[in-house]
Amino acid sequence: PKNADGLKQWFNGALQQYGIPQQSAAQAREWSTLGHTFYYGQSGTDALAAWNSLANMYRSFRQGEGVGRNQGQQHNRPGRSRWAEAETIRNITNQSAAQHCQQYVQPRQNAFPRAEFGLPIITHFKDTGEPADTEINHPQGDRMGSPLILRPLKIQDGKIVPVVLRLQTEVLQSVKLKEVKNGRQLADNVPVRIQELANWKDSPMYKRTQTGSALEAFLTYCKEQHYTEVK
Repeated sequence: PKNADGLKQWFNGALQQYGIPQQSAAQAREWSTLGHTFYYGQSGTDALAAWNSLANMYRSFRQGEGVGRNQGQQHNRPGRSRWAEAETIRNITNQSAAQHCQQYVQPRQNAFPRAEFGLPIITHFKDTGEPADTEINHPQGDRMGSPLILRPLKIQDGKIVPVVLRLQTEVLQSVKLKEVKNGRQLADNVPVRIQELANWKDSPMYKRTQTGSALEAFLTYCKEQHYTEVK
């Protein structure tokens, strides 16, 4: 496009040119296809600055203080996660350090919501009495590419915009958990989305999704960071 104002027409023209229909979860193909919505941030002239903008936004949602975790009590010591993964692993293994017995996120059902961002996820607990290192995997294998594309886009006027695009993929329903060291299977069919986390005040998904989807919540977070939605 000639400038940021032309992004919508350019994008919709590409969808038509390549014949990519908009699909529901039930209609999704076995391979990823281009999504029909994307988000872009403030334009600039520095591609690295655009990369940093995207990376920092994503990191903040997953791990940032006040969003993905609590503020740390000590210098260079991260605070407690606001996501369900750590507590779910503690529940499955029935292992927890004494100081973590009072759970922070306490859904009634185990869940691994961040699995939607890509797999595997390796989890390491640092305190004595906590579970051994674990790995969250796809039910049909070990790996799953992320359905999110985060990248700078250069337009004809020389400006660069940071872009977030969600690919159309099958909805990930459940995952499996195993120990890293010995490969021992700990759990199968652990849900990825649970409605409770969409209404749980301690969750980063609170009021950002209606389905309990971490992907949907992240895209809402993008709009909160003044990214413009194009569809």
